[in-house]
Order: sequence, then C-alpha cells, then structure tokens
Amino acid sequence: ISIPADSSHEDLSTIANTALAKSAELSSSGSLLVMICIFAFIAAHAVGQGAVIWVFIAEIFPSRARAAGQALGSATHWIFAALLTFVFPMAVAAFEPGYIFIFFCGMMILQFLWVLIFVPETKGVSLEEMEQKLNPSSESDQT
Repeated sequence: ISIPADSSHEDLSTIANTALAKSAELSSSGSLLVMICIFAFIAAHAVGQGAVIWVFIAEIFPSRARAAGQALGSATHWIFAALLTFVFPMAVAAFEPGYIFIFFCGMMILQFLWVLIFVPETKGVSLEEMEQKLNPSSESDQT
C-alpha cells in the first residue's frame, strides 16, 4: 500500500476501503476464520511462549549448565523465529491463509497442553529445588 504524503482524509479512507476489499478477496477461505486464528495465536503466545520463555530459560537449567543452556535456548528461539519469518511468505503463496493460521492455532494449542502437562512451576522454587525436582537422582551443584 502506497500512501502519498499529501493525501486527504478522503484519500486515506479510499485507500483503507480498497485494502479491506482486496484482503477480503484474497482470503477466500474465510476471513473471519483467519482473524479468529490470528487472535488465538496472539493471545496464546502472549500468555505463554512469548512472555515466559526468557524466565523459563533462566530458571530451568541446573547451575553447572545454566550458561550453556541459556545460550542454546536463546539461539534456538531466535533461529526458529527467523525461520518462521522466512518460510511464512512461501507458505502463504502455497496454501490458503486460513489453513496456515489453523496450523498455527493448532500448534499453540499443542504448546499450551505441553506446558500444562510437562513444564514445572518455578514460582517460589529455588534453583537447587528445581534441579532436584527435574533430576532427583543427581546431587545439587554445591558451587
């Protein structure tokens, strides 16, 4: 969308209406479904992976492996974010947008279930207690 610097209010309104009509035309698989999936993805990401990942990475690794674990976790996070940014335009060109967003919505539901079942609560738990919970057979790092 190109908006000239000297556009009037009417021009902006026309540009917005044209963009809305074009997006409705392009999303023939159901623009409402796409919108719902986008909102579901944003909501799930905001309360899950998007906000919590950095705290989780800092708290989940045992003391002796914390630096390497944080580096690996951070690198993995950014690599997959970059891959998603790179692959998304190709996916939109190959599939209807509704199917892509259903896929993302489904992945966020699976992530929510994984976190609910497998990720331990770290609130009020010391790093040593967390290490013991995650690996009861090992001794806590005394350094």
